Amino acid sequence: MNKLKKEEKQNGFPWAGSIFVFLIFYLLALGPMNWLYANGFMFDSVRDFFLVLYVPVKLLVQYNDFAGKILVWYIRLWGG
Repeated sequence: MNKLKKEEKQNGFPWAGSIFVFLIFYLLALGPMNWLYANGFMFDSVRDFFLVLYVPVKLLVQYNDFAGKILVWYIRLWGG
């Protein structure tokens, strides 16, 4: 019985880890996406989709100066 409770608690961690990894890739994809658009590899309709997808990042940048400076630096790193 005790062994089953330990296994149940461990099942929650992969979800938390997956969400964390997704958020990291979500933020890191911003630089390459910007580069693709700036160099003509992305259609305007796809760009509009990503503009909507990244609204939470836009709000974060508007209300948090530190996060804004980091994201601006990262986008410039990709040539944006």
